[in-house]
Amino acid sequence: MDKKPISKGKQKIDIKEIDDKANRDVTFSKRRNGIYKKVTEINTMCGAESGVVVFSPAGRAFSFGHPDIETVVNRVFPSPSAPNQGERDLILDVVHANRAERIVGLNQQQTELLEILKNGKHERDTRKELAENSKQQALGGSIDEFGLEELKTLKSSLEALKSNVFNKLEVLNVNDPHESGPCMDMGPFRGQ
Repeated sequence: MDKKPISKGKQKIDIKEIDDKANRDVTFSKRRNGIYKKVTEINTMCGAESGVVVFSPAGRAFSFGHPDIETVVNRVFPSPSAPNQGERDLILDVVHANRAERIVGLNQQQTELLEILKNGKHERDTRKELAENSKQQALGGSIDEFGLEELKTLKSSLEALKSNVFNKLEVLNVNDPHESGPCMDMGPFRGQ
């Protein structure tokens, strides 16, 4: 009996620093999300208020809290005149800076996605215009004026039309068995 190789999933790993930077970054991201998931679970199951602030190896701060991180920090450091006011202010500054950084990053992503969407719409409109021009030329123009892309578009349109005509004829013949007329099979469209 052939034995399958054991996969890496669910194996116990040694807890030590990861040498490869890319692997370390991926592990940090996944484990950070795992911590956030655990905090969410304890919040949901127990109704607890909790918060986590994690600093990446690059020094970026990530925070998560329920109901929000400011509420949790205010419970830990309740009054502005408390001895730990400096720590409280530092944590809140880090949280606000992190939030601002994330907002800038999300705005940047939104701008990039909107640009991609705009380009996609422009490309779609260009294709639509090309198809419309091809139809107009097919009805009244000379095929000698067609470019390669126009010919390809026309070919696919004609093949689709042919398929639709044959499907309609089949439906009509099935609906009216007494109607039997010759149906010429033209074969596949042969174009350049």
